Amino acid sequence: MAKKRAKDILREYHDAWSSGDVEKGCSYYGDNLVVHMGGKHPVLSRDFHGAKGFIEGWVNKVADYTDKWIVGGEAGHDELICESDDAIVIMVHEIWTRGDKEVRTDRIAAYRFENEQIVECWFCDMRQAEVDAFFSGIQ
Repeated sequence: MAKKRAKDILREYHDAWSSGDVEKGCSYYGDNLVVHMGGKHPVLSRDFHGAKGFIEGWVNKVADYTDKWIVGGEAGHDELICESDDAIVIMVHEIWTRGDKEVRTDRIAAYRFENEQIVECWFCDMRQAEVDAFFSGIQ
């Protein structure tokens, strides 16, 4: 059986998250996952270790804080920057709302794979100061 390419794995991973299937989305993470979130936010900008650490420390905090979180679609579709069999870099477009406030961002997302699982991710927002300010209420 041929090894899946990074872009195919990432497409399946994004489809799982887009459908709301957190368990399936997390199944793409390797046991040794490390997620590097850029910025200067005191809670959200740091390294997260393991799927549980990332989900509890970043994903759930962002989801609980926002009224709406849009990835792709009306925010803009992902753009492939470069890829290999074991890594991919894309531009992701996101919108978050809370009350009458909204922030849009373009995020560089780099993923590294081992054995067809995501083992490391780096995220950097092009509007990082705006993103950090928007989430200033997360303590």
